[in-house]
Amino acid sequence: MFPRINRMSFFVAKVGDGLCTGMRYRYSHHFAQCDWGGSNQKVAFYSYARLFKYIVNCVCNTSPKEFLLSHYHSDHYKGLVKASRLSQSKIQALNWEPEMIYLPGMPIIDKREEFYLTLFTMNMFILGDLTGSIELDLFKLIRKMRTKSPTFKYRFLYQGDTFDLAGEKHIVLWPPRRILNDDLTESITKTIDDFNRLKEENEQLKKIYHQIKNSNVVDDLIKQASQEHEKINELSDLIEKNDGVYIEENYELSQNKDTNISELNKKLINIANHLSLAFYKESDLLFMGDVSPQVIPKIIEILQSSNALIYDSIITPHHGTYWDDSLKNLRANYVLVSNGSKLSAGLHPDWYSVGTVISTHLHGDIKL
Repeated sequence: MFPRINRMSFFVAKVGDGLCTGMRYRYSHHFAQCDWGGSNQKVAFYSYARLFKYIVNCVCNTSPKEFLLSHYHSDHYKGLVKASRLSQSKIQALNWEPEMIYLPGMPIIDKREEFYLTLFTMNMFILGDLTGSIELDLFKLIRKMRTKSPTFKYRFLYQGDTFDLAGEKHIVLWPPRRILNDDLTESITKTIDDFNRLKEENEQLKKIYHQIKNSNVVDDLIKQASQEHEKINELSDLIEKNDGVYIEENYELSQNKDTNISELNKKLINIANHLSLAFYKESDLLFMGDVSPQVIPKIIEILQSSNALIYDSIITPHHGTYWDDSLKNLRANYVLVSNGSKLSAGLHPDWYSVGTVISTHLHGDIKL
């Protein structure tokens, strides 16, 4: 365990190139979990046992009160997928019953409906998931995990929102409610065009596309994400409505089988990085999710205007591989990096100028 300087306890599990963290403030009687991911489902799932053991020694409430998903990439929620496939008795024994779920908002962007329809279709095609909507599937998994009561609160977070996490107020830095960016618009337009060309060449892709489009899941979910205040389990009807939107077979493809699909998926991931959740609590924590290098200067500008540049701990963007020189304005006691063998080589060296770098690849589980 590293020496503690501030009043926040933090746990970052060694999960390879993914993220699973737990946090609490010293005088709080409950804790929060941010992401439940990892390089694979097994690694991600078992990381929670270590997080749980560390947190239980600190607090009375043995289930996270809040669960925050920073990003809609599988490396941030694989553990939840694995846990949801346990038997009912094992799920009950796990006692994972968060009362509040936080998710990144779905900003107004050019061609928003068509972009999310493209994203959902590709998710279902590649991952073989339930609806293609990671947001909606996540709610189904969480509802299954809650054995005591299926009811939970949820909230989509946007820039400027204030929200409770581990007993303290935090402020959202990204994403904003509206993104009108020429570069992003160009990327979205090109990606949709590439998708439409592939769709005409692939009958299965076309079938999934029309199935999701006819379900209206995109329109329904965007309406939910546009709400400004937290809602209590109001996705129930949406979940039931889209239970039929399901592809039995898993169409997971390797890069060797279809490089066009692989390249298109990479473009979608890069766009999704632009929409990742980032937030802070002044002097304690700066959490940067997977925000893209293009977003970082905008976040630093907001922090400079609030004179909020010094922290106890910083969670680096995209496992420490993303960097922009505006980050040189930050200072921290600890720069925390959740990475594995694949991304460890990409850790940007300038992070060492911000604070003491601690990575899970080199140090194992991080306990602060």
